[in-house]
Amino acid sequence: MALLSISTTLIFFISITHSAHANQPTQLCPTQPSCGSATFLIRYPFWLTTTITYCGYPGFGLHCRNPNDPPILPLPNADYFVTAIDYAAHVVILANIDAFNNKTCPHPRHNFTLDDETQLFNYTQYDQKPTFLFNCTSPFFDGFKQSPLFCMPNSFVITGDLDFFSEVSDWYLFCEDGVEVPAIRHYVSEFSMDFGEVLLCGFELGWRSRAAMDCEGCERSGGVCLHEKEKGSFRGCLCGNGTTFRDRDCLDYTLNRDRYGLSLSLN
Repeated sequence: MALLSISTTLIFFISITHSAHANQPTQLCPTQPSCGSATFLIRYPFWLTTTITYCGYPGFGLHCRNPNDPPILPLPNADYFVTAIDYAAHVVILANIDAFNNKTCPHPRHNFTLDDETQLFNYTQYDQKPTFLFNCTSPFFDGFKQSPLFCMPNSFVITGDLDFFSEVSDWYLFCEDGVEVPAIRHYVSEFSMDFGEVLLCGFELGWRSRAAMDCEGCERSGGVCLHEKEKGSFRGCLCGNGTTFRDRDCLDYTLNRDRYGLSLSLN
């Protein structure tokens, strides 16, 4: 059974490296030099949906739809532009697409929510979630900090205690629409001047390492994780600067090589 397992693993490895060359070990986890208008590199754990790669995290696939637009990250409630990625800090900056389509007076259409089931991303300490209220018949909401949106009549942004506001306010009786959209906390006070620019600055999301997933051991041992794109299931660990494929992590390479006399290497 052990030899059969190794054979199956070897077949899978060969199938995803059919075009790889020994002098190009990083070809399995390619770094994308460009995607739309992005000025940053796209690399693990992110990946482009147009590339044939198993590297990266499920849910981190980016779309390049327009050469003049930033890459797009699809999230459960809507798509968002990716304007920057800080790989060292594990932070990605997203911007509301509505703000790009109408920079002067954007009208966000979707509440932003994080998927609690997958827990791929989390807010950072620099985020705040102001609430936009559109076309309201009542101009004031007592007890809450609010600023008028001068480009939209009878519309406001609430920047106070938003959780409390959501619990006690009956804004839906007086406003046509209300949307909660994250923004960088530092810029929120500038909403009354140019809230379009504030939305263009985007908001931060941190991403978690796959600590609760099969990928944990792989990354802790210096490897990168391979996943099936469609199912999102863990398929193995890429080690040795991309030259070696292992079942779980990079630490069992010597043990398996000595036991079976096999080297799953491109060399």
